[in-house]
Amino acid sequence: PLNVLSNRPDVQSARLALYASDLDIGIARAARLPSITLSASATSDSGELSTLFDEWAKRLAANLVGPILDGGLRKAELDRTVAVAREKIASYRLTVLEAIQEVEDALVNEHYQIDYVEALSKQYEVSLNNEAESIRRYRRGIVSYLDTLNATTGRENLEVNLVQANANLLQDRIQLYRALGGDWNFLLEE
Repeated sequence: PLNVLSNRPDVQSARLALYASDLDIGIARAARLPSITLSASATSDSGELSTLFDEWAKRLAANLVGPILDGGLRKAELDRTVAVAREKIASYRLTVLEAIQEVEDALVNEHYQIDYVEALSKQYEVSLNNEAESIRRYRRGIVSYLDTLNATTGRENLEVNLVQANANLLQDRIQLYRALGGDWNFLLEE
């Protein structure tokens, strides 16, 4: 299931980086707007009310006009932030696609390894029968002991190959679990 991939640390990290860049866009957009702050303090050196009003008006005008007359700095910052967000979107897509590819590769490897183990198991059963028949024939004097040794050696080689193939199957299963990442409880529900 695709929701299992969302538990992978690399996918979570890319998703959170994308979310953070979206928040940065909001901050950059808000920085382009004029800001007005109201303060309850009124201080002036001259003590005249008209001077106090003039200072307040100058600060208000600076706060309103500042974002407009900043030489395009805030617009450039917004453009940069949007570009970074697009980069994060591309990075998130790539991370998700890589996660899907890793899972698919692991599934295919496991599928082929299961088929290989089944084929080796059938071949091993045939070699067991061949060895038993060779021993019977040797006891009856039909074949030489060398034929029996060859049958036993062939069975033992297949047995070693079968054990190795089962070990490789376990490695493929581990690789699948690593590719899935996160919580694997969905496997217990099946």
